[in-house]
Amino acid sequence: MINRKDWPALMIGVMATLAGIGIARFAYTPLLPAIIQEGWFTASQGAYLGAANLLGYFIGALCAHALSERFSSRLVIGASFAAIALSFMLCAGAGSFFWFFLWRLVSGIAGAILMVVGPSLALRWRFRQHRLKGEPVWGPWCLPALAWAHCFQPPSCPYFLS
Repeated sequence: MINRKDWPALMIGVMATLAGIGIARFAYTPLLPAIIQEGWFTASQGAYLGAANLLGYFIGALCAHALSERFSSRLVIGASFAAIALSFMLCAGAGSFFWFFLWRLVSGIAGAILMVVGPSLALRWRFRQHRLKGEPVWGPWCLPALAWAHCFQPPSCPYFLS
C-alpha cells in the first residue's frame, strides 16, 4: 500500500522518468520526418540529430552521479527539466543544423540526468522514511528478482539456451 507521505517521492521518480524518456528522447523523433519534408534538414542531417540526442544520453548518464554529488539533487533535477523545456522551445522554429544539434545534445544530456538522478532520489527518500520506522524496503530486492524472472519466461528461453 502506498502511504500518503510517499506520493511526492513517487511523483518525482515517475515524472523524471517520463520526462527523461518520453519527452527528451522520443517526443522529438516523430517530428523528424515532417522537418525533413519541410526542407529544414536533409535525411542524413536528421539522422545526425538523432545521434546527437543519443550522444547526449551517453554524456548525461556518465555525468549524472558526479553532478548529484556536487550539487543538490533538487537543483540537478530542476535544471534538467528546464534544459529539456528550453531545448524544445529553441527548436520550435527553423534554424541551422548546428543550432538543432546543440539543443538536441542538451536535451539528451538532461534526459539522461533525469533518468539517473530522479528515481535514485525518490528511492533514497523512501528508504530513509521507512528505515526510520523499522520497516523493510522491498523495492531494491523485488525489482531485480522480477527482472531475472522475466528473462527466463518461455518466450525468452530460446535466446539463452541457443
